[in-house]
Amino acid sequence: MVKRFLSSLAMGLILCGCASTPEIFGGADKAKTEKPTDRLEARHLAQGECAIFVWTKDNARRFILFSQYKEPMASWWSGNGEGEGEIMITRTLSEGYSSYEQPPHQDFVLPGGGRLSLKLDDPEEINHGTRYKTGSITIKSADDWEKVIPVIGLAGCQISQG
Repeated sequence: MVKRFLSSLAMGLILCGCASTPEIFGGADKAKTEKPTDRLEARHLAQGECAIFVWTKDNARRFILFSQYKEPMASWWSGNGEGEGEIMITRTLSEGYSSYEQPPHQDFVLPGGGRLSLKLDDPEEINHGTRYKTGSITIKSADDWEKVIPVIGLAGCQISQG
């Protein structure tokens, strides 16, 4: 009986240890240096450049859309399983008050004929930018299937070298 209890206790401790081994053995550092595979890579703006950054509004906060209004193309993370990864999409429409040169409503054409519509709402002015507390990306496929992704966003400009 004691032997079975000690055996169970040892197995429980081993399993608990497995769950925390990344931090113990430096795995957390490795994870920080690997490139993410489910989101866009970080973007940097040169002095005077403005852009809009969009993340999923969930616990993962994945960076999925990057757009500079002065450019006709934007970067989109296509996570649909087929052709997953960063793709360039073409802007077809811009509407709304242009905060930091970035309108909160933008439409794009996807490769293959689908459409993507970005709508950001509930703006809050912050230091050198506008934070959008809520919004959505609606993706309409070429065969009329629709997918809605809740998002948050940030529009801003790089005002100094950095």
